[in-house]
Amino acid sequence: MQPALYVHETTGQSAACLDGLVRYAQRVAGSLQAGRFEDARAFRLWVYRQPVKLDLGEGPAAAGCDPPQRSRMWPTDGYNCWEATAHYVGIALRRKQSGELHLYDTPVNGQRHVFPAWRAAGDSSDPEPIILQPPLLQVRGGLRALRAVAQAIPVPWPMRLIGKRNLRFGDDPKIVWGLFERDRRGPWLANVPLPPVVLGQLPPVWSTFRGHLAPMAGGGWAFAALAGASLWGEGVAGTYDRRVELRISRRF
Repeated sequence: MQPALYVHETTGQSAACLDGLVRYAQRVAGSLQAGRFEDARAFRLWVYRQPVKLDLGEGPAAAGCDPPQRSRMWPTDGYNCWEATAHYVGIALRRKQSGELHLYDTPVNGQRHVFPAWRAAGDSSDPEPIILQPPLLQVRGGLRALRAVAQAIPVPWPMRLIGKRNLRFGDDPKIVWGLFERDRRGPWLANVPLPPVVLGQLPPVWSTFRGHLAPMAGGGWAFAALAGASLWGEGVAGTYDRRVELRISRRF
């Protein structure tokens, strides 16, 4: 399963900027050199020993950022934070590492910085920033500084799957909805596409089905959905925090 990618842009750049980093990472994932690394952790250990080469405007650049960001494939003379992050993400995509990968473009100590953070599937803690290079002036404080920045940017709480069962297709959906009646605080909204934070933890086929959403006590949202092709189907039900999802940059 591919990691769920979330992008968080807080420097005033357009959405196209980090879109360009993801496309860059996808090219890295398909490269021959990416096959040398067992996983993203192995790449992190390797790239940390490589020289740091600041972007002076030379070489190929990814479209979408202002100014454009240098985006070389497997440079031999060093990486900057943009290039290191794209290659790290590319390895994670290549190795299909499950979990959430968060990409931040945000000020750190007054300077723009791009870095990844990782959160295991189902974990409710904050994403853990990944240090890819020896700290420079703009990231003095290292991991502690990046944690402080990442924690200040809301991320979605993991979807909590409460129920999953086989149903006859056409069964009353209340079989699934009934799991929430005690804590429901409003009417069910019908025929609603399941949100990305939910779809990210279900098989791809669920993106073609619609579900029902209802507000819950404490500010969260419940979801219930049925999927099926003929006589039999499957029902899922769970909760997530829509307040947080609406504040994140977006799911890629």
